[in-house]
Amino acid sequence: MRQRKAFLVPSLGAGVFLLAVLPLLMTSDYWKQLLIQALIYIVIVVGYNFVTGDVGQLSMAQQGFFAIGAYTTAILTTTTAWPWWAGLVASIVVTGFVGAIVGIPTLKVRGQYLIMVTMAFSEIMRLVAVNWYGLTGGAGGITKIPAPSIAGMHFTSKTAIYYLFLGMAIIMILVAWRVRRTKYGRAFLAIRDGELAADVMGLNTTYVKVVAFFLSAVFAGVGGNMFASSFGYISPDTFGLSQTVLILAMLLIGGEGSIAGAVVGAIILTYLPELLRFAAGYYMLIYGALILLITLFLPGGVVGYAKKLWHTTLAPRVFKIPPPPPSVYTPKYDARDLMMEALSSRSSFTKVPKRSKAVAADEGEV
Repeated sequence: MRQRKAFLVPSLGAGVFLLAVLPLLMTSDYWKQLLIQALIYIVIVVGYNFVTGDVGQLSMAQQGFFAIGAYTTAILTTTTAWPWWAGLVASIVVTGFVGAIVGIPTLKVRGQYLIMVTMAFSEIMRLVAVNWYGLTGGAGGITKIPAPSIAGMHFTSKTAIYYLFLGMAIIMILVAWRVRRTKYGRAFLAIRDGELAADVMGLNTTYVKVVAFFLSAVFAGVGGNMFASSFGYISPDTFGLSQTVLILAMLLIGGEGSIAGAVVGAIILTYLPELLRFAAGYYMLIYGALILLITLFLPGGVVGYAKKLWHTTLAPRVFKIPPPPPSVYTPKYDARDLMMEALSSRSSFTKVPKRSKAVAADEGEV
């Protein structure tokens, strides 16, 4: 344990140092903007993990909440001259309220029906942004959105915005980490492992799923505020179906059900398109093939594979300890598997074995 702590502390220190100096190593505002964009997606995908990763409900509503958060900040800071921090609070309140309202009816359906309902919600939000010209600016969007400012400090440069958003992203990650260690976090995992079993045990599954939907919407609202204030311009085209697919792909590639997976997936798919620009006409082909290969051959995501590699190979070599038995890394039973196993064993105990005629004759039945 001491060896692991001695290894962990320098690693965390190196990570913090790298995050601090990263924008200083970049001379172009374009690459700094990509750093900011990665932080925005980290917040959104970490929130999306509550519903899809922890609870196991495939929702397509995150794009709609993202749009609500962005437009709330944009409208309030441009038309009513609200300060940036007030727009942030308003985005959190509005998206959280809408998330709870939407979650109550939609989370009573499951599977493909939940996908259809939440996708319809996101598309409705986009169409509202397109057609409500007086409020949202229509297809032209909203321009001249002011940069973040707090207590007289104006974050106008890309480097300053990066440090502000880095602090916000760290806070949101810590909030997600803390929630997962509360009774709600345990309830999320119980529903994911077996909703029927959790319901039988007395857990109000609908209420818990609405809480997850609320948290997911709040994180998307924060991401929407960050997006609007950093880019200075938003339009309905930003919040199309492709945005939902991108957020889902980030979570799946990084590793669903893991905060680290959400962070890694957001970083990978933020920078992957830029790193493949050299492919010119073959860019989309290579991009799609890489995503497909990662999804097929790394079902636990990049982080899931990295954890397995660390525990089975790297950690035993670094700390000079014998590797754990393979059974530790076999997939665990979830609640549904345990229930089915119990039912099958019970049915086997209730089966009456066939008796021979001789035994029946001894008992006077023949």
